[in-house]
Amino acid sequence: NDNLWISAYGGLTIYNPEGISDDMLTKSGLSSTQGIEKIDVSIFPNPSTEMFTILTAGDQQIDLSVISVMGEELMVDMDITTPFQLHHTLAPGIYFVMLKNSSGEQSYVEKIIVSR
Repeated sequence: NDNLWISAYGGLTIYNPEGISDDMLTKSGLSSTQGIEKIDVSIFPNPSTEMFTILTAGDQQIDLSVISVMGEELMVDMDITTPFQLHHTLAPGIYFVMLKNSSGEQSYVEKIIVSR
């Protein structure tokens, strides 16, 4: 199928039947920029029904995004301090949590599963 595009970045896979543009990657923060360090993060429980706890090494302020497998940004929280409890009403399925520190020098992406 000519309309099926899959892009992978650090374990994150986005499916979009219209394709993935450079603009989409830039907006989602998934550019191919080299030299960005990974934030030391733990997200649990996974799978979850209503809440995920996010822990980082040390107290950090981070920006959080929840992205669907279609690449749609569903939730955004800016300048959260960890530990943080992410309460959600997401439908059952697979999502991605993207975290970035406030300077953008560190990032982290993890697949989460919402179950009922």
